[in-house]
Formats: sequence, C-alpha cells, structure tokens
Amino acid sequence: MKLFATILVLLLGLTQPSAIHAQENHGTFTYNSMETGPRRAFFEKHRNLPNSYSVIRTDPFGEGGNGPVHRFEIRTGECGSQLDQGDCSYNAVRSELAENNHRGTRFGRIQPREAWYEWDIGFPDGFPFGPRQTRGYYLFGQWHNGVCPHMNFGIWGGRNSHVLHLRTSQIIPGHRHGDCQPDELIPVIDLREIEGRWAHFVVYVRWSTGNDGEVRVFVDGQQRVQFNGRTLIPEHVGRNHFDFGIYLANADSLRRVQPAELYYRDIRRTRQQPPM
Repeated sequence: MKLFATILVLLLGLTQPSAIHAQENHGTFTYNSMETGPRRAFFEKHRNLPNSYSVIRTDPFGEGGNGPVHRFEIRTGECGSQLDQGDCSYNAVRSELAENNHRGTRFGRIQPREAWYEWDIGFPDGFPFGPRQTRGYYLFGQWHNGVCPHMNFGIWGGRNSHVLHLRTSQIIPGHRHGDCQPDELIPVIDLREIEGRWAHFVVYVRWSTGNDGEVRVFVDGQQRVQFNGRTLIPEHVGRNHFDFGIYLANADSLRRVQPAELYYRDIRRTRQQPPM
C-alpha cells in the first residue's frame, strides 16, 4: 500500500488556482482502491447513512470485470450522520464518497483547468427514480465546493420524468450562507435506457466562471451533451471536489423514501480523452 500511496502522490501533483476564472492543477487519479480514509483519494462522507457503503468483488450485473465495485444504498425512514443531524433535519439521506481535497491533504483543493472524468454507473432494474420515488432531488455525482455543487448529475423524484440531467448552479441572492439554486438544466439521458446494466460515462469539463467554460457528456460512446458557459460558481472557486454515490435531498418524508442501491466502478480523472 505504501507503493500505491507513492504512485498517487506522483500522479496528482496538484497546485492552487492562479486566476479566479479557472482551475489550474493538472492531477490525475484512478480510483479503483478498496480503501478509503484520511490519506486516501476518497473518503466516506460523515453524513452518510451508517453501513450504507461497501465494496464488493462480484459484478451485480454479471457482465464480468475484475475491479472492485462500489455499492451505495439508502433505506426507508433512515438518515445518518456521525457529527451532526443536518441531513435528518432536511429529510435527506445519502451514501457518497468525496474526493479527499480538504485543507492540509496532499490531494489539493481544486480540479484541473481542463479534465476528462469517466466512470461506470449501474442502476439495478426497478431503481426508484422519477415517479417510483417520493418527492425529492437525487444527486448521483457532483463537483462540490463545500457549500453547494458547482455542477451535478441529478433527477427529480416524485415527478413523471425519467431523464437524468446535468445541472449548473448559481448563488441565491442575499442568502446568508452563500447557498445555491439551479441555473442551467441540461437533459442527458432517459434512465430507463440504461437501468439493469453498466453504463459508461465520459465527461469533459473546462472549468471557468465565464462563458469559455465547456462540458461534453458521452454515455456508452454517444455524445449526449454539448454545453458552453459557466461551469464554476464565482463566489466559491477556492474548492472543487468530485463526489459520487447516491444522495436524495429534501424528500417530503423519510418514511416515504423507497430503498435504493446504486453501483459504480472504474472512476478516473485524466488529462487526455479516454477511449470511448
């Protein structure tokens, strides 16, 4: 494991941003490790539902592959936190891993100015999205600044929609904590097309607070999104970490939350476009 840690240090090589409009580090990571914690690339969020995250070796879809699979779940009537009850007070429940870029760690606090991200995500058959879930907002991957997401992939629960979308954010005017609200909402894919199997996501991002930002999203090799515009919240450029898992926010009632499992594997960030 010491050799693995040394390789990560050499790969990441992160620096601080040199300008407000862009992120300037050039790190890469491949996150297939079965370990999390304060010195690892990712860690379990302290607000996670207890015992909701695990790593398994068996492919839940029977498609093969040797790497570990990250399994996340939420359960009816439960929320959780080791340090506070914030999620519970907002009728929210989550199971996520967060990129380890807190102050003082060697992984840095921001993203490369330009980067390619890729992962496999697996929604089991019957996953409770759209009208199958109680009212609330799902997040399945987000680039977070410690206050709110710069961008995220999500879908509304309790609505007659099955479409995953990419959402950018903006500051709520006058909010005392600098919290955010949706800005751009870009359709990506109908989740019914990819449930019951692995789906391969590749995302290119040029990080910027201006109109020169860019996002391209590919699902199973097909381009689904071409977005040009702001990709960073100007008031929160000092931090940007990638989180993945399952998060249902602002449900109408935790007692009405339908249990769900979600799977990820082969999470990577690179400077070059990966094979589709």
